[in-house]
Amino acid sequence: MTNNIDVHSRDSLQQTPLHISVGDMWEPGDRTPSVDQLIAAGADVNARDQWGRTPLHYASHSDRADAVAALIAAGADVNARDNGNWTPLHAAAARGCTAVVKLLLDAGAEVEPIDSQGETPLSRAITAKSGVPEEVIKLLRERGANPWRKSGRHSPLSAARAHTSGYHFQEIKEAFADLPDEEPK
Repeated sequence: MTNNIDVHSRDSLQQTPLHISVGDMWEPGDRTPSVDQLIAAGADVNARDQWGRTPLHYASHSDRADAVAALIAAGADVNARDNGNWTPLHAAAARGCTAVVKLLLDAGAEVEPIDSQGETPLSRAITAKSGVPEEVIKLLRERGANPWRKSGRHSPLSAARAHTSGYHFQEIKEAFADLPDEEPK
């Protein structure tokens, strides 16, 4: 299916066919070339668009575990930073993509990268407006994310207690149930 596609071509946003094929507007099986086909045809897995995002940023944001696994296997940089210093882990954590968070961490993604607003993937997960599954928060914590580390103006733990409500708050509260109110000295 890549016979007539220049895998290095760019659109007006500087996105390659690989960026587009992993975005959340497409479902696996749609009439787009597969990630594997594009990679086999020589697509650059670390190509950046006008925002500095790689295909792995988009696959992570779109909860495309299949594409994330293929990109990682092809050498995608799991710690690539976009123009806002977001890594693919920031994108996956903020969207609550549990399987993708695990794949990225298993591939060596840094657990606490700091974006341009001083936020970590854990703090992005906690303050996500859509509500993030408790499993994402627990997974980040298990892999070493510090709930007391200041991110922006608050620690993830204080942000969780101050800025969440309803069902999302209950999940976050359970993810931090083992912690005291104050950081141990």
